[in-house]
Amino acid sequence: MLIFESNSIKVNRVLVDNFIESDNNNHSTCDYSFIVSYGDFVSEHYDVVNKNAAIIELKEDIDKTISKFDGSVRNHIRRFDKLPELSFHNEINDKKAFYEFYSLAEKCREWYPVPQDELFASIVFYVCYNDKPISGMTAYTHNNFMRIGRIFSTRNISSLDNRNLIFGVAAKKLIFEFCQYAIKNGFHQLDLGGVDLKSEQKSGITEFKLSFTDKVVPVKIGRWSKIDYKVLQQDFLNKGLDLT
Repeated sequence: MLIFESNSIKVNRVLVDNFIESDNNNHSTCDYSFIVSYGDFVSEHYDVVNKNAAIIELKEDIDKTISKFDGSVRNHIRRFDKLPELSFHNEINDKKAFYEFYSLAEKCREWYPVPQDELFASIVFYVCYNDKPISGMTAYTHNNFMRIGRIFSTRNISSLDNRNLIFGVAAKKLIFEFCQYAIKNGFHQLDLGGVDLKSEQKSGITEFKLSFTDKVVPVKIGRWSKIDYKVLQQDFLNKGLDLT
């Protein structure tokens, strides 16, 4: 479970097989609750929407897991070690500088950044080019599940001649590392997040996620907040922050 507090708002993010509100008290200790259910969602108080998610099964070792990735993905993962400019990191020494990079990366694609409290409560992996961060992802876990939270990079403002290769390799490396981490820590699946098979606008990110897996499952996403969610979200937006 991901738990954080920002602007005096307590938030939790939960991943479950099934959600039965009468058996849970997730919203009793927070101001905003976000729940992903991979099965049923029975509730009188949560607003529930139906989505699809791309899932990487992690019931085998890492070699068998990546053998199911597209060939181009496997090539990019191997290519990472042949590019000395690139380095993988799972620790952040300077949080202020990293949040500045992260915020810039979100603004590059005209998104608002999540609060610092949420970012640093998450698992954060990132790639540097000549020791400067260029690409990163966050994730959170609960029960046997791991879910990717944010995918971000400075690709849109990069002046590198081979930026398509560099950022492509970096992104595939990050998913590979999350798979390794998840398998090592006993998680059964990596949820790459939502996919919209009908949206042309989101076709790029959908194609990226489906290059790792062909398993797309229906999920139910529930939101509950003490005050109207749209009012709460707008309050965050007014502060230049995103709350999804």
